[in-house]
Amino acid sequence: MFLSNLAKSEVAELFLKMACYVAISEGDFSEFEKSVDWENMTDWKLGDFYTKFIDAGFSEIERKKLQVLIYDIKSGLGEYDHINSVDMFISEIKEEIRVASEKFLDSIKENKDLNKKIMLSMIEAGADVTSVKDAAIKAALLIIPETKEAVLTSMMLSLSSNKQATLSLPAIMKMKRSGRSEILVSLVSAMAPSVAMAAAARTGLREAKEVEEEISKSEKNPILDMLTLTQKKTMVFELVGMGNVDEKMGHIERALVEAACYVLGVEKDFIEDSEEAIKSIISATTEALELINE
Repeated sequence: MFLSNLAKSEVAELFLKMACYVAISEGDFSEFEKSVDWENMTDWKLGDFYTKFIDAGFSEIERKKLQVLIYDIKSGLGEYDHINSVDMFISEIKEEIRVASEKFLDSIKENKDLNKKIMLSMIEAGADVTSVKDAAIKAALLIIPETKEAVLTSMMLSLSSNKQATLSLPAIMKMKRSGRSEILVSLVSAMAPSVAMAAAARTGLREAKEVEEEISKSEKNPILDMLTLTQKKTMVFELVGMGNVDEKMGHIERALVEAACYVLGVEKDFIEDSEEAIKSIISATTEALELINE
């Protein structure tokens, strides 16, 4: 709707990748999950698994929405005509999922609760868990909601830096909450300081001083310096629209939009404001169509 003001191709690519993360996070994965051969999953087969995961994540309406966003971007970037569909991002997203999953593997093995969930999901699918390889665990990270959220959130947050996230964390976070939030925070904390800080902020936890110091040393993504506040808000507004394309933003979709707010430096309150505005636009459009068709 407002993406024609992004002005630069690098910015447009950054936004479209963010939009793809949101789009693939909460699709209908039921048939996809039934087709997974856990016992024979290998690192070589993970590429095909990730392709099918992404394809299952994109609903028809989300693909159409993404295409509309591309047309909107093109209207402001006449020379930027090499993007014709989101398919060109799939190979890159597959690699980002692979890297994030690889880095989460050790943390998963140390987390008894999540390990149990992963094994149970495989058993329910009829797999002999005594013979599954690490590749199957990496794949299962995209099946369990908590770990899928952690993997995709870490991918979104990594866009704030030029450096790849590492497994080293300079301090252990003091966690005050238990349950699902604690599991997610402990997972993303193992990924990178920037991820830990954002997760802590989102769940109301305090990050260690050493984490803040590490963040200040990270190499900022130069594309972010190209953006005005108006452009950043435009990106968040359209991401909220992407999350609400099926009329309701899911939990993981919201988490990803919140992570995008962190990356872009936009207050989280803007998400709710955007949702209200989008509802008003939909309502006004529906009323106009009814008037025209009377």
